[in-house]
Amino acid sequence: MAIPTDNREFYKILNDDDLLSQFVRDQNLAQKSDEHTCHCGSPMADGTRKKTLKDGTVKIYPTMRCTNRQCRNQLSVRKNTFFAFTDALGRPNSKLDIRTILELIWLWCLGTSSSTIATLVHVTETTVVDWTNFLREVCQEKLNDAPQMVGIGEVVQIDESLFRGKR
Repeated sequence: MAIPTDNREFYKILNDDDLLSQFVRDQNLAQKSDEHTCHCGSPMADGTRKKTLKDGTVKIYPTMRCTNRQCRNQLSVRKNTFFAFTDALGRPNSKLDIRTILELIWLWCLGTSSSTIATLVHVTETTVVDWTNFLREVCQEKLNDAPQMVGIGEVVQIDESLFRGKR
């Protein structure tokens, strides 16, 4: 599934559980159950885990489950992925669901201000600042890992630049 190019496509994916799951896996943002084996050696299958919150609401989390009936080990689809945000001490500290994180990223890519993102996504501005800093770090790492643009026999063309010296 391709990356959406407009808001309508994005929110269509975001509001459909099946499309969202497929999109996240197609973009290699979450682990795929068929690529993992349990510590017992059995294959993993997609599953869910229910958790009752303090206010009484039940939340359903996507997991990968071991297919061996004696083992039944569970693994979060977030583990060792982009969505497993860690704090300054290296502890996993993301209480945001994948939908919220993707919406935050979408709005950040559109150039929306932090305060507006916080209002639209219903999180604190501190959370938005943490995630936008994390996104900047990801972009910086990607640029640092990219091959050098200039070299022998390569031409780099710069368009619409302004070069000015001392006045």
